[in-house]
Amino acid sequence: DRAPPIVILAGLNILLLWSARVAVHFSPQAAGSGLPEVKCILSGIRLDKFLSRTVLVAKSIGLTLALGSSLPVGKEGPFVHIASCVSRYLLSSQFFKNVSLPREDVLLAAVAVGVGTTFGAPVGGVLFALELMMPRLYETASYAACFFASTMGTLTFMCLLVAVSVIFCIILASFCCDLRNVIGTNCKAELVFLLLCVGIGAICGTLGGLFVRWHRKAMSVMNALRGIAPLCSAASAGPSLQRDFLIFSLVGVGGAALQSSGLGPLLELNAGPLLTDLFSTNSAASLSSDQVSIGMLLGVCLAKFVYTLVALTLPVPSGVVAPSLVLGAFLGRLTSAVIPLPVKLFLAPSTDFAQYEAIFTIVGATAFCGSVCRVHSVVVTVFELIAVPRLILPLVMATITANYCGNKVGPSIFDSILLMKKIPAMPTLTASFKALQPVSHGLSKPWRSCKHTHLSLVA
Repeated sequence: DRAPPIVILAGLNILLLWSARVAVHFSPQAAGSGLPEVKCILSGIRLDKFLSRTVLVAKSIGLTLALGSSLPVGKEGPFVHIASCVSRYLLSSQFFKNVSLPREDVLLAAVAVGVGTTFGAPVGGVLFALELMMPRLYETASYAACFFASTMGTLTFMCLLVAVSVIFCIILASFCCDLRNVIGTNCKAELVFLLLCVGIGAICGTLGGLFVRWHRKAMSVMNALRGIAPLCSAASAGPSLQRDFLIFSLVGVGGAALQSSGLGPLLELNAGPLLTDLFSTNSAASLSSDQVSIGMLLGVCLAKFVYTLVALTLPVPSGVVAPSLVLGAFLGRLTSAVIPLPVKLFLAPSTDFAQYEAIFTIVGATAFCGSVCRVHSVVVTVFELIAVPRLILPLVMATITANYCGNKVGPSIFDSILLMKKIPAMPTLTASFKALQPVSHGLSKPWRSCKHTHLSLVA
């Protein structure tokens, strides 16, 4: 089939993006992910109109339109926001008024439902919700409620997909891979393989932390273009639909140009099909070294990075988890492509190295997503979907390394968004790190050497 002309692609993108912008015009709280704000609400902070019916409708419509365009955005954060809005109105109904769980615990269960239904991974959804809301502690009943809600939500979501499969194509899990019978290796090759996974984790973790920094700078530039940056003149009068329509038009044309650039499924597929293709051992989106050069793969990575940064700054509903997985998958593919030939022969002397290319792609996706979101539960989510026992140790080692490197660069993208919006919250890792420091670290040098006998008693 011939691809549609760039004019048609650009027109469709602009129309969908304009419609998504109009959908959130009367409800600005519907723009963005929604996960950072839900985290604030679970910390006991009230945000006006964030869980209102208007936001629920605007978020649902805007997310549908944004996903239909060429924007590389996910639906995890918006699903969590939508589930939180629904849970709030369920709590206000007569049937649920006698629920013994606190309001925050019900919202926590909504977070688990949102993540679990998005990926079809209920356990990963629960762990993601609990990890995202740390260091707040919950009772055992709250954990049980999260598991039950996530399981029932995922089951209902999958049943609905099966029910509509007669009309639409059958939709499976968000992504999968064809790694089923992974061939074992000797001890030395296994150690080299684990070291390579740790190296990929370090690279993806550092780039994930830098991605958060670049997102913050890109957000400042976008705010300036929209007229809402602090340094903008008073004549700008804040954001306007006309200015936003111009920005969305440029983004729509840019997305159409990328789709028509001749790179095929590398830039055309959505996150789920693209991840499935990248995780494959035989197709891999035509990423074999014989068909695609390292330079072309590097160009695709850069294009994806820039376009994802731009997409996450637009005032439309957008999630960050799926785009992070895609970027990490490309980084993993790129890293596996530059591995020296002797190392490849040492790892796979009698088998095809494509198996390891797929493994490194999965490791890169998990590590980069863990670094951007600063969570470890992504390992469980990915493992639930790929179900390859041998990969659990490489995924854990790479993600721990990535999170460590990401912490050295800066906060997670959720904490970064809260800082940009100046919403009070508790940055988990920073708070935990500072809480463990002794008082002497906060004193100047003269006071450190001062003894209690040098201080006069105050009656």
